[in-house]
Amino acid sequence: MSARASNSTTLVVLATSDLHGALTPKDSAQGSLANLSSVIAYERAKVAVSDDQVLLLDNGDALQGSDVMDWCATPDGLRAKHPVIAAFAELKYDAITLGNHEFDYGMTALSQRIGEATQPVVSCNIAGVDQVVPWTILKRDVTLPSGKTEELRIGITGVCPPETAQWNAARLPETVQFTPIMPALERSCTELRTAGADVVICLAHIGITADDTPCVRPDGSHINKNDTTFEVLSMSSLDAVILGHTHVSFKTDANAKIPAVLPAAHGAELGKLTLDLSHDGKSWQVGKTGAATLPAAAQPQKLITPALNSARQQAQDWLDEPIGQSEISFNSALALTMPTPLSNLLGDALIAAAAPFGKGFPVLATVPMLRTGGRTNALNYTHIAAGTLRRRDLIAAYPFQSSLQLVQTTAQALRDDLRKGARIYGDLTQQTQLFNTDVPRFTANVVHGATYQIHLDAAPDATNRVSPLKIQGITLANDTPLLVATDDYRVQTGQITGTVCEGPEMSLRQTLEAYLTHTTPTQASHDALRPEAWHLEAAKGSNATFNAPRDTPLPANIRPTACQSRTHPQLTTLEMMF
Repeated sequence: MSARASNSTTLVVLATSDLHGALTPKDSAQGSLANLSSVIAYERAKVAVSDDQVLLLDNGDALQGSDVMDWCATPDGLRAKHPVIAAFAELKYDAITLGNHEFDYGMTALSQRIGEATQPVVSCNIAGVDQVVPWTILKRDVTLPSGKTEELRIGITGVCPPETAQWNAARLPETVQFTPIMPALERSCTELRTAGADVVICLAHIGITADDTPCVRPDGSHINKNDTTFEVLSMSSLDAVILGHTHVSFKTDANAKIPAVLPAAHGAELGKLTLDLSHDGKSWQVGKTGAATLPAAAQPQKLITPALNSARQQAQDWLDEPIGQSEISFNSALALTMPTPLSNLLGDALIAAAAPFGKGFPVLATVPMLRTGGRTNALNYTHIAAGTLRRRDLIAAYPFQSSLQLVQTTAQALRDDLRKGARIYGDLTQQTQLFNTDVPRFTANVVHGATYQIHLDAAPDATNRVSPLKIQGITLANDTPLLVATDDYRVQTGQITGTVCEGPEMSLRQTLEAYLTHTTPTQASHDALRPEAWHLEAAKGSNATFNAPRDTPLPANIRPTACQSRTHPQLTTLEMMF
């Protein structure tokens, strides 16, 4: 037993966040829950020796993000036990919350999985989801070093981004409501304290960006760009916060008002908070606190072998179903620097699905380039080999459950939308890095079917950053009507603006599957699209650097530099020349 005052104990809170289905190293290059299992076991063993208390919590976005997770939402998959829920049961999680991606498969799938959970599912700003409660109280009998036993009541609540209602509007019924975070959390904390909670912990599926620090400047302004996160970390009614959502690694320092931790995604890290507690004979008081991120173990433990093996085998059969053929390979590493076979394939498939609804307008497509590295997952790229294309390749091309939407707009409005998306690129008169690190790359819009240039010598918000659009060499007048095939996420978030029109009810993956059943991509078909395409422009002789996987095939205007990434040895720094 560790030496301590006779009326004190320590509460150790272990947490995962944004697992995205990463149960074993097969699911993610960053880590997995199997790799974290031994870390969890070790931390629990330390607590057992010291007679302290330990909790294990999950902060959401666990049920989406891998091939197996996609299979689990199919009719066959819904008849099987969910391997992540089974893992939570085996590892004896004490409580979990929902992230925004838990809603990606719709309410039928989510409701079933919530019903399988053996621990409370908490979220105080979500209404209309059966079996989700605003908060719960976990009770522990604590034997103090004095020999006296006191009950410790630990309140757990959670919050989810209200924008989930917008992001997943196509999959959510009106009965499911997301409310603003702060009023809901304040009410939940008040109810928990009234119900007798000695300690209150929030599973906050919100986070910070890589360059944020949740504190205040001397002038009172917020350094943290996410004001809601800052407000949560300033609440006097909370004792600890688990963050998530943004996939970065973060922990508060010893001077923080409230200890908080954000473990890296995909099972790369385990979050750990410590709260020293003392009992004055009437109630518990929180003393010294600490926050840490623990890296996943190099060797994974066996995890829920029966449930996982069964799901994985059935998922493999589903994923291996052939869809079509391709004479060329597809890679997303350069997809935000120039048109690529992958962006052309996705654009052609979208336009083919939308063409019957064109109403005489030119039909274009916005192509979501979702796996292009970036600030929170630098190794996240898509590579699809030439040959037989299988269902797993559709998922690699379209990682999310996006639905096709048709939008009637104008050339000027689409150009404005392109300009907003072009904020991902830096101003080469001010920097040499190609990408702005504080802008998520998935917000970029790549338009297929028109010619335009993005001028990197112009400021990100300059009106001339994107040139006027052309089709077959003819510049479109600002008021030229267009029909744009895009995805529901871009429409709901305002990345593509205009009037939503009637169109086919299908997912983006289904558009690709339909296209590949009668079309075989070739090098000739890709080359034929090059004259009618977009490209980046800058002053002659200038250059811009960015990272990409070391084995990326490079065109003549991109060359490797002598620099290598210290954080990710698999990446190399490339130089794009103009």
